[in-house]
Amino acid sequence: MVAEVKAFDLIAGTQLLQRRWKIIVAATFVAGIIGVAATRFVPPLYESEVDLQLGTVDGEPVEDGQVLVKVLESAGVTQQWGAADGIRQPVQAQVVESKPGGSVAYIRVLARGRSAEDARRLAAQALDFVKNRHADVARTLQDQTNDYDQTVEATTKQLGESVSSLETLLSQARPGQDASLMYVVLQAQLQARRDQYLQLSKGLRDERLKRARTMKSTKELAPPSTPAQPVWPSRLVFAVVGGGLGLAAAAIWILLFG
Repeated sequence: MVAEVKAFDLIAGTQLLQRRWKIIVAATFVAGIIGVAATRFVPPLYESEVDLQLGTVDGEPVEDGQVLVKVLESAGVTQQWGAADGIRQPVQAQVVESKPGGSVAYIRVLARGRSAEDARRLAAQALDFVKNRHADVARTLQDQTNDYDQTVEATTKQLGESVSSLETLLSQARPGQDASLMYVVLQAQLQARRDQYLQLSKGLRDERLKRARTMKSTKELAPPSTPAQPVWPSRLVFAVVGGGLGLAAAAIWILLFG
């Protein structure tokens, strides 16, 4: 008996809503218009985007991408850049990989502000922050490699001087059994020093060429974008939500009061 009453009420309610469809449509339309109009009273939110190509040393990024993302999104850092108040997360960042589980392709930074200029300014500050951060790392690595280069250069220079001295001694060698033996020894030493000198010189040159190819600074793939339209509030979202609320309110009113 209870099931029959519920079925009857459902059918009757559906028929009632069908007869009052004009009221439902009108309420939905008006509520959607009100939702769109309400966007004028919501503070706008603009979003600027900039993509960063991470610097590399010997083919490896100068900094772990996930660590950099956390630094960029931290409140302590964004507050130093003068982010607008009331924005929950003014800077968002994500690692974009060349392929799933592969190497880091670049870091995408999204900066938000109450105006297009504020959003772009914040993106530019995030860009400068990362560049300066990685420049310090690159300078440290460069100092270390310079020290290594100077050590190898000094050793190479000493070997070169030793080769020159041996060549002078060989040119001054006199005939005779003892001199011949000395000549052979000096010639062997000269060949060994020459081999060491050539090996070190070639290694130093190859290392510098390799470093020049694999050491790259962090740079932007394109300048920070200037947003033309706010990403929030969305007129479509407000229209859909407003229309849905209007439809629900009209249906409930009709069911309750006929």
